[in-house]
Amino acid sequence: MQADLQRLELVLEGARLGSWDWWLKTDEVVFDSRWCRMLGLDPATTPMTLSTWENLVHPDDLPAAYQDIETYLQGKTPFYENTHRMRHADGHWLWILDRGRISEYGPDRKPVRFTGCHFEITESKELQALSESIQKMAKIGGWELEVATSTGRWTDETYRIHGLPPGATVNAEIGIGFYAPRDRETIGRHLEQCIQGVPYTATFEIKDAQGRLKWVRTTGEPLRDSQGTITRLRGTFQDITEQKLTEDLLQEERSKSIHASKLASLGEMSAGLAHEINNPLAVVLGNLELLGRSADNPEKFATRLESTVKAAKRIETIVGGLKRFSRRSDGIPPVLARLADIIDDAVVLTGARAKRNDCHVAVHCPLDLYLVCEAVEIEQVLVNLLNNAFDAIANLPTRDVYLSALKSGDQIVLKVLDSGPGISDEVEQKLFQPFFTTKPPGEGTGLGLSISRDILARHGATLALNREQAQTCFEIRFAATP
Repeated sequence: MQADLQRLELVLEGARLGSWDWWLKTDEVVFDSRWCRMLGLDPATTPMTLSTWENLVHPDDLPAAYQDIETYLQGKTPFYENTHRMRHADGHWLWILDRGRISEYGPDRKPVRFTGCHFEITESKELQALSESIQKMAKIGGWELEVATSTGRWTDETYRIHGLPPGATVNAEIGIGFYAPRDRETIGRHLEQCIQGVPYTATFEIKDAQGRLKWVRTTGEPLRDSQGTITRLRGTFQDITEQKLTEDLLQEERSKSIHASKLASLGEMSAGLAHEINNPLAVVLGNLELLGRSADNPEKFATRLESTVKAAKRIETIVGGLKRFSRRSDGIPPVLARLADIIDDAVVLTGARAKRNDCHVAVHCPLDLYLVCEAVEIEQVLVNLLNNAFDAIANLPTRDVYLSALKSGDQIVLKVLDSGPGISDEVEQKLFQPFFTTKPPGEGTGLGLSISRDILARHGATLALNREQAQTCFEIRFAATP
């Protein structure tokens, strides 16, 4: 018996548990030494009465503690349990988990003795408060779902995101009901797949209990029991409404920057393009005057008619390229486009500058290379790279630009190479910085390369300077289309 008591003492000491023994009729309470020391009290001088406990409990927590005691004594719960704050002898507050059960009944079968223990949980409670504070700041909560019953548990932040009071009853059906009707089947499918062992991350729009529309990012993963059976799902739920609105506003600004860059390019090319249009237009007008005189000469008539049609088609090609290039591309979904056609359009739009700088352009691109892209945006990148190349070599004895494309493994590699001497290490470091330019003042915005890299990043592609080439060579790498 003595050994059992010693063992019990060691267990209680190791668990940092303090015990109390309350005699209900007299309100006498025996607090053990651990209970006293936990609160900084001297066991020898601590009054062994209920008022000792009562006076130390935080006034805001006392009513709930007594309510839980009464609920247990009425037989509504299997044991008494309450968490409350108690004042330490030095004045700071401790969080206490208090549990107890009736340990003795009188002859009338009414309880006369109530015994329990105190467990200090201050550190745990503070960590919980910190966790909840972080969740609230990050607007991220957690959830769990019992597979067998479809009953759920949410953290307080998840309730807040849904506009519900913490503790409200939740299950899979209630949770799915917050999603937009178009998304309910999708989130339901995610949950079903998660039950089969497939985790998920997805973004949806929901309407909370107050009718407010929100964007949320939710994750889910399966939890298995000791036999490997998936019994629960667990995940996170984050309100990303502000982030989504901000992203949409950056997206809008990005679209405006890209469009402004296009217009700037058109402004730079306008004089040359007018010349490109005027030349074939002069041919058309001249031939129209001569066609009437050639009516009696079928061979001359056919030759001049062919020349007129060719010139008109040249004008049509240039104007069509200008119309495509100048339009806003935001909101246009990517489509399957042939890379050779994109390159041809870019060469047409930059043809005037190439002629003005007496540059020769050579293109090698297989006709079977395709990209899933917004074609005009890729064309804008090429226009920028070509114009930069023409300007860089304008005063050199050899003025050649080569465009080449090939499939390399799972990538399509597109190179724009000019006959210039290359770019210095110093310039390379700043090459893609916004507003950096090597052109004279007034002849460049310094935004072309940074916008080009941004456009390509949106397409899952990269833009870099290829240092393996002695001349200046920009290299674009796209993911190859299967």
